[in-house]
Amino acid sequence: MNVLVYGAGVLGSYLAHELCKGNHSVAMLARGRRYDDLLEHGLIIQHFKQKNRTVDHIRVVDCLKPDDGYDIIFAVVQKSQLRDVLPVLAQNTATGMIALIGNNCESEKTFASFMETSLSKPLLLFGFLSCAGHRDGEVVYNWHKDNCTLTIGSFEKQNSYIQVLEKLLSGTSLRLSCKPDINAWLKNHCALITPLCLALQYERGAPRSLRSSAALRLAIEAVKQSVQMFKSQGFYDELQNTRLLRWPTKRLQWILARFLPTKTGHLMAVDHALSAVNEIDTLTRELLSYSESYNYPLPALKELYEIVKELRK
Repeated sequence: MNVLVYGAGVLGSYLAHELCKGNHSVAMLARGRRYDDLLEHGLIIQHFKQKNRTVDHIRVVDCLKPDDGYDIIFAVVQKSQLRDVLPVLAQNTATGMIALIGNNCESEKTFASFMETSLSKPLLLFGFLSCAGHRDGEVVYNWHKDNCTLTIGSFEKQNSYIQVLEKLLSGTSLRLSCKPDINAWLKNHCALITPLCLALQYERGAPRSLRSSAALRLAIEAVKQSVQMFKSQGFYDELQNTRLLRWPTKRLQWILARFLPTKTGHLMAVDHALSAVNEIDTLTRELLSYSESYNYPLPALKELYEIVKELRK
């Protein structure tokens, strides 16, 4: 299959690597220094958990033209970058399936906006790839399980895309998880990660003092309140991590304070929190916007956001 991965960050790089294992024709869209690095060095990934390094020599492009045809385009960008990417995708008339991979608290609004402006109305999917890490020069340092999960779903009531994706992922190590309500899954995912990232930004990383961090304590309360807010509106998905929310805040803080300062904790959470300030800011404002429209207070998130903004001044 002919595939474009639009975006060459941590998630996009790992997705492209896996698709190359499936013997597909894979292209990556990158710009600037990242474009040059991919051309010169190839796609280099250091797999932290597996303790090995891979190099894929992949086709690289720097733009998507309206008549560029692919079997599927995976747009793997941060939410704060999506506004600039959607118009480019909407102008493309030669691709029948597009998947937006990444954090998105307002996927229903994104869907409506895209369909309003799209010239060809392709099947639009939403999803998330469960890996994390950071990039240092031409090398991507990635944490992922041996069978990394690609969670995906559609707003349209047809499942033909599942067979396409199953064929696409055969030969890879990716595990496909199709969600009947991807909107609920993404909202709960944002509710889980956004407050924690704010706390890590406030603490400027994961110092050993996290066990007594007022910001981390606020973040845990904000996670609980945000998940309950979406549950009250019918957006509920029993994510594995939401079970932990039944635990007392003090116990959760103790667990996180031990985990986050580790190398794995940095790759899984801290690196993204510190490098994706604009995205976390966007997601926070979206959560607070839902709080206002639902008339459901999120006092912990509001207080945490205020102290983080004050720190940035």
